[in-house]
Amino acid sequence: MRLPTSAGRVLVTLLGRSWRVKRLRPSAGGPGGRVLYGFWHGVQLPLLFTHRRRGITVMVSRSRDGGIIADLLHSMGFHTVRGSSSRDGASAASALVDALSRGDGAITPDGPRGPREKAKPGIAAIASLAGVPVQAMGIAARPAIRLGSWDRFLIPLPGSRVVVAEGIPITPGRLSPATVDAELRRTAGAAALAVAPGLSLQAMAAGIIASVACPVLLLRPREERRERLGFCSPENRRPAWLHGSSLGELRGLLPVARRLGERGVPVHFTCFTPSGREFIRREGLHGSFLPLDSPPCVRRFLSRLNPRLLVLAETEIWPVLLRETVLRGIPAGMVNARLSRRSVRGYSIIRRYVAGIISCFAKVLCRTPEDLSAFETLGVDPRILTVAGDGKALVRPGAPDPSWREMLVPGLRYVVAGSTREKEEEFVLKAARRAGMGVILAPRHRERIPGVLETGDRLGWRAALWSGGPGPSECIVIDVHGVLPRVYPLGDAAFLGGTVAPMGGHNILEPLAGGLPVLVGPHHGNHASVVREGVAAGVVAVVEEPGDAAAVLLKWSGTGGMGETARRLARRGEELFDSRLSELLEELLV
Repeated sequence: MRLPTSAGRVLVTLLGRSWRVKRLRPSAGGPGGRVLYGFWHGVQLPLLFTHRRRGITVMVSRSRDGGIIADLLHSMGFHTVRGSSSRDGASAASALVDALSRGDGAITPDGPRGPREKAKPGIAAIASLAGVPVQAMGIAARPAIRLGSWDRFLIPLPGSRVVVAEGIPITPGRLSPATVDAELRRTAGAAALAVAPGLSLQAMAAGIIASVACPVLLLRPREERRERLGFCSPENRRPAWLHGSSLGELRGLLPVARRLGERGVPVHFTCFTPSGREFIRREGLHGSFLPLDSPPCVRRFLSRLNPRLLVLAETEIWPVLLRETVLRGIPAGMVNARLSRRSVRGYSIIRRYVAGIISCFAKVLCRTPEDLSAFETLGVDPRILTVAGDGKALVRPGAPDPSWREMLVPGLRYVVAGSTREKEEEFVLKAARRAGMGVILAPRHRERIPGVLETGDRLGWRAALWSGGPGPSECIVIDVHGVLPRVYPLGDAAFLGGTVAPMGGHNILEPLAGGLPVLVGPHHGNHASVVREGVAAGVVAVVEEPGDAAAVLLKWSGTGGMGETARRLARRGEELFDSRLSELLEELLV
């Protein structure tokens, strides 16, 4: 054996024995038997030590450097086949396929010259021919040196913490450069997250928050206390886990649950608010409260639930929970994702940490191009970001109850104001009075209803509550949860709440799907792209004063055919979201 090879083997062995090695394996497991390991070029050094003497066959280039590497591999108990995508690739691939009939193989899908961290077709083709799954590997270390080579070769220093993360094996039927690329990215991200600095401080902070929350839980019902502490009771083995903070977010997850159900995958919902928990119970869904974001509660919850995947609604960032999910190898995605510039600034202290977690997701389905841009600004990997619109467009609320029309004054046209905020009711009431219309108000928060009734009385309206107003009324205030989507078709026009108040706007697709033209205020950034399309189609108008809104309502009262135009705009949103959702589920259902 040549001296450089002997010296290299001794050096790698001594260095490796000083490392603190941790392995991350997916809780979902995967097929047993032979596999083709895949990992990015530049992280081979730790694997030389952690996977030595296993008889793994490694593809090595025919370059001079490749010869030195091959000798070192042989000395540490590996086998090799020689060749690469740039030289003798076909013969090397054939030899590796033959070797995979007897044992495991390994390949760097971005080698031998890059581009860095971009999988080439060879790995998927070889694994398919051999009929074995690809096992993605992610490696990270701290402290470590990164060389200035094209692959930024990783050298963990003596005493380093080294993490070797395994992805869920990609079976031959799912193999493609894209799926390999995505799984390698996720496993590399999980390994990097596991060695990120400051995690102990973050866990300590979460523990302090949890200790403060626990006494408060003593005042809550027993079921809630248990669920907040992580004692969930799943109805099915390894369900898909869908999380939305409150009622609106949960409603936006119903299309996801429906698509999973079509694939025979059971679902477990979690929420944060009591109204969300009541919705889960009322709809007959399986679910629980989200556990407190502390390590013991989160680990207990994940161990009991053992989910096969996670889909988050909107932007629910619970650092401990999401970090533990990623480190357990649970595939994750996000739908209806939204992120304002203000939120990006709010995450500034833990920006890299949050971006690192989200970058391990399979996909983030953003509601608008503006949301996508905000995620990029946060530092999330742009390869996983796509614009998909709002999943609430796929929710089928059903037709209005025929008895509801008995609450309306016959012959009077109505504007339905959805999810209104403070002072927006006054805006709508003034506009409707000038346009000669009635009003159905749905305040965003029910605790504001007494004030809304007072506003109506002050402006000369005879306001009645939806739950008990006597007879028809020109002004109705909705004081129950969950009926607004079915109420929209009762109106002749809609107002989108949160747009005069600087909140960014709520779900514009619901009134459009109900066939109503929609008024929005100047603060509609959450749905800017749909608003632009609606304005161009003539079914959305941006207004700043009650007088402007009244003028638009009067104009619309003499216009026919707007209902189908509004519904067509909503259907385009449905089709886009459904397509993107199918892509997400294909990646998550490994």
